[in-house]
Amino acid sequence: MMHGGPFLRRDVNESFLLLLAFMIAATAPSLALSAEVVEQKRQKDQVDFVLREALEGHRAAVTRHFEDIFAAAPSMSSSRSTGTACSGATP
Repeated sequence: MMHGGPFLRRDVNESFLLLLAFMIAATAPSLALSAEVVEQKRQKDQVDFVLREALEGHRAAVTRHFEDIFAAAPSMSSSRSTGTACSGATP
């Protein structure tokens, strides 16, 4: 080899240690960044789950409320047609 490159030394062990140090220096930040990305995705998924559960709970409560209103509506409309719901005096 004419040009040995930045990691070529007379001692093979020294060359290996330089290469190993370079690889560690290059991969450690990548691993830290990957861990951060995974943690942010986990937190986003957790927030999405909580919001979805809250929305479903709210939707169920609104549905029950409207079902109660519509269930009471026929009795109110029938009492109006018979005049039993009026509490005023008639002339």
